[in-house]
Amino acid sequence: MVAPLERTPLHPPRPAAMVQGIADAARRSRLAHAAVGMTTRSQRRPGKLAAGPWGHMAILLGILRKRLLPHRQMGALAASQRLPESLSLSHYTSRHQTPRPRRRRRTLLRDLHTTGLAVVVVPPKAMLPLLPVVEGLCSAAAQADGVEESDGSGEDGFDKVTDFDDEEGDVGEGIDDWMPGSFLRSCGLNTAFPESMAWYWAADQEALDVFRPAADAICASLGQGYELIGASFVVASGECKDSEAAMHVDFGPPAIPEQVAATALLPLHPEVFPDLEGNLEWVPWDNEGRVAVQPYLAGQAVIFDGKLPHRTQPFLASSFAGRSGIGGEGSHEALQGLRVLASFSLARMPQDAPWISA
Repeated sequence: MVAPLERTPLHPPRPAAMVQGIADAARRSRLAHAAVGMTTRSQRRPGKLAAGPWGHMAILLGILRKRLLPHRQMGALAASQRLPESLSLSHYTSRHQTPRPRRRRRTLLRDLHTTGLAVVVVPPKAMLPLLPVVEGLCSAAAQADGVEESDGSGEDGFDKVTDFDDEEGDVGEGIDDWMPGSFLRSCGLNTAFPESMAWYWAADQEALDVFRPAADAICASLGQGYELIGASFVVASGECKDSEAAMHVDFGPPAIPEQVAATALLPLHPEVFPDLEGNLEWVPWDNEGRVAVQPYLAGQAVIFDGKLPHRTQPFLASSFAGRSGIGGEGSHEALQGLRVLASFSLARMPQDAPWISA
């Protein structure tokens, strides 16, 4: 009878202490790779770097962190150290992802109906009529108030309501050569905004037509029968304290339901807004009541539903001082130190809609 062959082990048995030492060394190596995120193969392939399994995991977690935590929230601690208590950023706890510009109507409407806010790109050609008019209005307002231009102090002495008209308005002399139609300036009428923030409302059809090219581009992206029903330039000087900006909705009457009215805000000056000041704070419908921040970016209109709570993000006067406008340094001198938006009031206007009378 042939005895079965005994298998000789490839390696001699190791003492238990040696086995434990090898295991500990392997564990330390894995922890080191996880901390660094990369492992080198330079000993085997000189000059080559490769990501090991732990390195891949670290890279993946880094990507997810950047997407889930917008850079404004990651920088909130640094900003809070340089801002006064009145502009505290302690309430920025939301991890809501910042909406991206949408070119397809279906994805744009999905953002708008899900979160209450969407972003659309406005062609530069459609923005051309806006800047010369608002610059002229601000220059005329500064002269009417006895100052050459805003000094960023927020003490320009604006009247509550001023009529800018090329014929019979409160401010009419010298502006008939450039101003299309009539504008009505109002400020200090709403406690949800600082007194240094002024609205230049288009008061007739000719003035409203200044906003038409940009509004047509926005409405074309929205579809669903949205039309321009009002427009204004929103001009802020000085600072906006946390206590001066309140959450509000733009279309408050109960007769107006969701998804029939909207506001679009298009930044005009400066070309680059501060990262943590002067942007838009809003409460996404899908974010459990937490506040999110939507940045204002050149050439991008922020569209939000008329029932979406929002407010101006607090800012310091110095944050907008010295920032250049669209066109580079030295352009649009009358707007220096100011924060300027174009505001479009949009609504769906089918015949016999019950909310039209509201």
